[in-house]
Amino acid sequence: MTAIRSPRHAAAHHAADSLTLETLPRRRSATVGAIEWARLASPEARRLRELGFDEGVAIEVLHRSRLGGGPIACRIGRMTVALRRAVARAISVSPDPLPAE
Repeated sequence: MTAIRSPRHAAAHHAADSLTLETLPRRRSATVGAIEWARLASPEARRLRELGFDEGVAIEVLHRSRLGGGPIACRIGRMTVALRRAVARAISVSPDPLPAE
């Protein structure tokens, strides 16, 4: 028997699968899926573009501040960049598959 999902259930399932850079586990590599540019202030958006942030770019969270609202350090290419949490929330990512053990 095949389960039929309502559109609301399918949307909730999709939302559960999506991650933002803020919620990406530490040391887990991922690919930037989308950036919600409209959620960012113009100087922040410009800075991200200058640093090479865009869809399809590889990224990894290296460190989070122990304080809940502190910055997140991430690696993009060979750079380490600190981002405010509000900026990290605007970046959707797709985790890379874990290596087989």
